[in-house]
Amino acid sequence: RMYPFTPMTYQSAPILRKAVEPKNPADLHALAKGLKLLYKSDPFVEIESSKEGEHIVCAAGEVHMESCIKELAESFAKVEILTSPPLVTFKETVRKPEARHKGVRTQNGMCTFFVSTSFIPDALAKLLS
Repeated sequence: RMYPFTPMTYQSAPILRKAVEPKNPADLHALAKGLKLLYKSDPFVEIESSKEGEHIVCAAGEVHMESCIKELAESFAKVEILTSPPLVTFKETVRKPEARHKGVRTQNGMCTFFVSTSFIPDALAKLLS
């Protein structure tokens, strides 16, 4: 008796997102087929469609994204592809200073990380952005 493989679980989610579109609008159908094949071939890739109708590829990082776009263009869709700059979905901020410290221990118990939050002056925030 053979049992199916159990699905692999990942501890992190794709962090880089880019919108893709064909250079020639007539190749949109080929791009959609290519995105399905890319999704089937790489278990860490996520494909989304935005409200505006964009096809969004989500990958683990810059190198992973580059290889996904290359495979999509050369092997799966076989069309020239235009990509957007990386999409930023949200930004986090501190609403109030946190007086207590949060400790997180590593799995082996050898290290503990403590995090505390505080505001930075507006001038410094503008300089950093």
